[in-house]
Amino acid sequence: MFQTQSAEAVLLLVAVVYCSLQLEHAEDAAFQNPPQTAAHVRKMAAKFRCDVCLKEFDYKYRYERHVETTFHKDKVRLMEICASTEAEWESGNVDTGGSSTVTESHSPSAIASDELSLAIGDEDIGHLDEAEKDSESSSDSDVANILSLTNSSANKEGQYHPFLSMISAMAYIIIHSPRPMGLSNLTFVCHTLRCMFPALPSVSTMVSYRLPGYRAPEKFYSPSGVPFYVNSIAETIKLCLANPDIAKKMERYPVLPKKGFSREIFHGLQWRNDTRFQAPMATSPVGSVFLKDIVQSSIAGAICVSIIKQFYRKEGHNGVFASVQVLQVHPSELNTYILSDIVEIPVSTIVTILPQMDSRTRHVYKKGHDGSLTIVSDNELAEMSSPHPLKTRSIMCGSLPVFMVPLIIFSDDTSGNRSKVWNKFDSWCFLLAGLRQKDNAQFCNIHFICTSNQVPVMEMAHPLVDQLLELERGIVVFDAQLNTNALILAPVICFLCDNPRAAEICSHLGSGTLRFCRICRVDHTNSLTGICEERKRSSTIQEVQLIRSAHTQAERKRLRTLYGTSEKENHLLQLPVDLHQSTPIESLHTLGLGPYKYLLREKMEQLSEKQRKEVVARIAALPSSGLTGGISSDISRHYKSFVGRDFKFLAQIAMFIFSPYLSEAEIEVWLALSMVFKMVYCDEFEPQKIELYRDVCHRFARAIDCYSVTWRKKLKIHLILHLPDSMLRFGPASSFNTERCGEDLVNLYHTKEVQAFLGGEVQERGSGIHKHGTLRKCSARTKTPLASVPITLEGKTMSLEEIDAKFTVLLPHGVSNLTPVQWGRATVGKNGQLINVQDYIEYNSQASTSVELETGLFIGSFHTEQATFCLVRYLEPVLMGTEPVLNEWSCPLLTLTNVIRCIASTLVNCAVSVVHQCDSQCVLAEQETTSRIERELVTQKKTVFVHNTDNNMYCYNIFFKMKISAGLVCCTSLPNASCYRLRAVHPSMHADRTQLNKDVLDSVVARNHVRAIFTWQGDQNDPKNGTCIEDRAGLDSREALTAFNDNLKLRGIKMKIKP
Repeated sequence: MFQTQSAEAVLLLVAVVYCSLQLEHAEDAAFQNPPQTAAHVRKMAAKFRCDVCLKEFDYKYRYERHVETTFHKDKVRLMEICASTEAEWESGNVDTGGSSTVTESHSPSAIASDELSLAIGDEDIGHLDEAEKDSESSSDSDVANILSLTNSSANKEGQYHPFLSMISAMAYIIIHSPRPMGLSNLTFVCHTLRCMFPALPSVSTMVSYRLPGYRAPEKFYSPSGVPFYVNSIAETIKLCLANPDIAKKMERYPVLPKKGFSREIFHGLQWRNDTRFQAPMATSPVGSVFLKDIVQSSIAGAICVSIIKQFYRKEGHNGVFASVQVLQVHPSELNTYILSDIVEIPVSTIVTILPQMDSRTRHVYKKGHDGSLTIVSDNELAEMSSPHPLKTRSIMCGSLPVFMVPLIIFSDDTSGNRSKVWNKFDSWCFLLAGLRQKDNAQFCNIHFICTSNQVPVMEMAHPLVDQLLELERGIVVFDAQLNTNALILAPVICFLCDNPRAAEICSHLGSGTLRFCRICRVDHTNSLTGICEERKRSSTIQEVQLIRSAHTQAERKRLRTLYGTSEKENHLLQLPVDLHQSTPIESLHTLGLGPYKYLLREKMEQLSEKQRKEVVARIAALPSSGLTGGISSDISRHYKSFVGRDFKFLAQIAMFIFSPYLSEAEIEVWLALSMVFKMVYCDEFEPQKIELYRDVCHRFARAIDCYSVTWRKKLKIHLILHLPDSMLRFGPASSFNTERCGEDLVNLYHTKEVQAFLGGEVQERGSGIHKHGTLRKCSARTKTPLASVPITLEGKTMSLEEIDAKFTVLLPHGVSNLTPVQWGRATVGKNGQLINVQDYIEYNSQASTSVELETGLFIGSFHTEQATFCLVRYLEPVLMGTEPVLNEWSCPLLTLTNVIRCIASTLVNCAVSVVHQCDSQCVLAEQETTSRIERELVTQKKTVFVHNTDNNMYCYNIFFKMKISAGLVCCTSLPNASCYRLRAVHPSMHADRTQLNKDVLDSVVARNHVRAIFTWQGDQNDPKNGTCIEDRAGLDSREALTAFNDNLKLRGIKMKIKP
């Protein structure tokens, strides 16, 4: 046999043969004359030709993109291997392993000329059949022997588990790939390979071979006799943990988040506090320690005895920590102990594992906060004296490590047709809760269980429950991170689904019943006032039994209406999980396809055709910086067919688009809903401020209640009140949503090569950086003096010398107008987001992350030999002392200055949304546009929104989907009670109370942004509960306020100050 290197060449030769068969016009010359470099091109008749892949291109940039493809590179590599192998044949240095001889001593070039030029046809089938008969005696054991013919070091760390080596994995993938070869192609390839590998088994034997332990989907039947197939969840988990990439990324313990911000599902309280998910074991310097173990550890420099209560990790720290309760000896009583304070220790500080308490222990006392001692009951003492049950089981299994792998179960229905004809398929999938959001969003980490278009989804749950109960008890798997077997328990932490499916899972009747909430027992009469008594799993089981035991149909109907419970068969109730609290309120169907859809349709139907065109113009005039996605179609005509991503985009800009067409009650509803959206789609969640998040949801409920009584019966309006509790249990809403389309930012530009390029290093032409695409924006290939680079400001393209006359440009030390630079039209933020020119950015004013964040308009970047810099037009916050000034939507006001700063590109965080603070000079206008319709130029009038360029006042959009920035003044999802508010004058805007101090009155009024100033004392959110106590015009009485309003009316100012 060949050595491993030669075996790799053989398998790679199989791949190149298969690729050559896929080409319609394969030529033998490509193999007889292998190229010496990675790219060969010759220009013929204005075309660029690749001699490797035998393809022609009309444009050079297309050829360059082809050269960088994996197909081209792999083919070049394979042909180089063929050339090197041919050299070995000619030199006679091929090692056959001494175990067998090659029957036909042909060189690879001879094989290429004699065998690879064959075309599978009818006349060749006989020859191939004869070749197959030579190996008909091979069996499955022969295949296993062939797959194991590798060097002894091929699988040192189990990185190819369950395969024996990389060679066996490649051979299996070639035969059993998701897109396999046809039988004729596979037969031909094996016949070619057998000339160099005589011991190769037959094709039929290799096709029928299965890996040891492989478990095919199991067939089940529904109660009506319809068959369906279910994959094994346990086998899938085994494969996941055997994958080194997944095993190293997966969290095994609950994690205490850094700075108190919850970002993942393992940051939530469900994993941390529920005993079903608590990690039972951790590894210490003296061995494995379990919960309830009595250990000696170093606490504050002293050796103390304590009982382990919980294991967890801390974000930003290495190792595992334990929460322990200190165990002290009673000073006067023999064999008596005192349980005192609960403290935190690193597991690495444990020095001794002591035996459990035995029958000689007389009493154990608990020490209270006031120092009093309370005796522990006999049942509690017996519980403390017994070891953890998983410790005993681990010892029985050979002292295997034990840990938890919580599962997320996903269920949904989809159509099996590409057409609009609905062909409903119900399906079940699962995800590993220990993976981060960005990993679980990948398609490869969403594991399929079963599906059917004939069997109802709850009937398919029966075999699913049997598997989940088995996982609750634990299974033995191979852990690639520990490189050993381990005992894991995989309980279900939550179910992800839409609201109708969640009601089925909870045995609830859904939104059509009187008690329409699956989480609490609220009804239509008090659905918006708060949350009622929570539903429990035990009470649901009793209600189901009570309904089934009713003797008459009328009695069953009365009980269904009374409890809101369905008595249909639900096997999920067998799971030891509270289904009502484990179906979190997901944001897509509850928020985007709920209130926002209701409000948008209602408002668009009220608008006239002219107003709808104005809405389109306002959206087009709004900067898209920092906003994710966009509207997929024309909102004026297709708003009824909008999907979730359209509503998500509108929620970020709704207050700036629809405010001129909203009444005061509607403004309060839209504003409150936008604040809820900001809360839900933030990347971070603060559990310490849970009451503030609840207040935001209740504010929206109160606004809806005042706006429309009919909306009280909407289930999704009430479910918003449960959102904060779901976020408290499972982390931010993004960790349990059903949107798995990769919309989150992906760090596509964090490769070493790209970062070196962005750092100013000049890359070679063949490096793959200079492509026809987005990265070309980041830097030009040629260097020019800084003074002559083109910069776009205020709609004009100017050089830096022309800009110096109007703007103040602050260049860094060592950089002047004559410095040669590489100019770029884009940069990359810390989150991997590509930021283009004219985007608004958030950046650190210094290299330290502790300083406050600042905002500016990105106008370009340049690369020097030392570093990469970004030119930013500074946006200065409008402050009154140290407090920010806000507009009517609680957005911080910013002034676009004439100062251009030069900052390091490493200080740029991300793109943000900044909106122009419009005044009376920002108007709608008619603009003529020319378009070609059927080869004729047609002039049409289009409504556009024109901003006042003399107005440099902007506002920071706090509703856009980004994380809360603690450094930017007042950039928080909740209004600041100590801020100052001003109201911009616009003919179409409604009046609102305004707050501003006298010190900034002159500067603000001079900019024509505000016409009336006063201070409001009282409730910031309730205009009826407060008094006007001070202002410049002396409006300290109702009579003076009335006179001031009359004066505004005489001046033609459409604004009225309310008492």
